[in-house]
Amino acid sequence: MSFADDIGGEKAINGMLQIFYSRVRDDAAIKGMIDVSQMECLTDIQCRCLALFIDGEAEQAAAIMPTAHAFMIDKNLSDDAFNSVYDHYHDTLAELGIPGGMIHLFLEAFEDLREIAVI
Repeated sequence: MSFADDIGGEKAINGMLQIFYSRVRDDAAIKGMIDVSQMECLTDIQCRCLALFIDGEAEQAAAIMPTAHAFMIDKNLSDDAFNSVYDHYHDTLAELGIPGGMIHLFLEAFEDLREIAVI
């Protein structure tokens, strides 16, 4: 069974992203990096990317990242911004009651994407 299956599959990941993006939109330091008019498309891409990388297909997920983050290039996606996103994922997963060990595995995999996502 995969991480995505363990937390409820694609539907659960989509629900997680709704909470996550709500947190991002409320974060004054990074909300300008998200184009709210593109939320549906962004959620779809993020859902696909997350499903890949949390299920051990990091190379395929990494291939999506440059395209998915292209709109952020001019918005200075920095280590600080990545840290904020990391924290929002942690808080979202904790809010959803995901066990600590699974959160750790998720965030460990997410950290591997830093060098791809940070400009």
